[in-house]
Amino acid sequence: MRTYTLSGKGAEVHVRFSPTIDLANTPHEIALVSLQTAHTVTNIKEGYNDLHYAVPVDDGKGHITYESYVMKLPPGTYTIDDVNVYIYSALREQFKDTDAKTKMHFMLDGEENTQKCRITTSFRLDFDHAGSVGPLLGFTRKVHPTAFGEFVYSDQNVTLVKDFNVIVTCNVVESGYINNRRAHVLHQFYIDKRPSTIFEVRPPEKVFHRVTRNWIDDITIRLENPEGQLIPLRSDTELVVTLLLRTAHDDI
Repeated sequence: MRTYTLSGKGAEVHVRFSPTIDLANTPHEIALVSLQTAHTVTNIKEGYNDLHYAVPVDDGKGHITYESYVMKLPPGTYTIDDVNVYIYSALREQFKDTDAKTKMHFMLDGEENTQKCRITTSFRLDFDHAGSVGPLLGFTRKVHPTAFGEFVYSDQNVTLVKDFNVIVTCNVVESGYINNRRAHVLHQFYIDKRPSTIFEVRPPEKVFHRVTRNWIDDITIRLENPEGQLIPLRSDTELVVTLLLRTAHDDI
């Protein structure tokens, strides 16, 4: 048995071996021993971070018009609660010296059982814009003002946290399937740490996967979401992976 430690930055590590690792035409297997990285998944990105909203204005004669604004959420790592706090705080600050402050309300939260978001708000929200943050929250249409505590539910499921479900793949192991897509899965885990937290993944039991080659001249480890896309870790995030290579059916 031999251990190999690979390191790099971001969600992909690629290492070439010279000389190559000769497996002597003997079946071999690889298991993940440990993985260390940090939670820097950027799930709200530039170009998908706009909130279009409008404030009702009474002209004093019973006629209501709307003043439109656009808020940009700073790119970063957000939970639904984080989005709610940011938007609510920004609105309170914007209207702190106006009559609108006493009349405004905004609350966004998620429902685990339905995987949808809901909003109660005194503003008119328009999620039907290119670059809107709405689709990440499950909203793709306009939301009209509601009474306090009266909720409007998202028309689609929330995708804000889809990249927290991580599939660790390795290019030299025997393929499996994720839905109908061929994959090279070593391990799977869920990121449940706070943003910027450094963490380690260490499978409680080593699960070995058959190597598909007679020699290894390179190994690529990728952290993917279920759609096969790289997890959007910040490019300066350290990634360290330790693997165990053994001949097939050896004792651990």
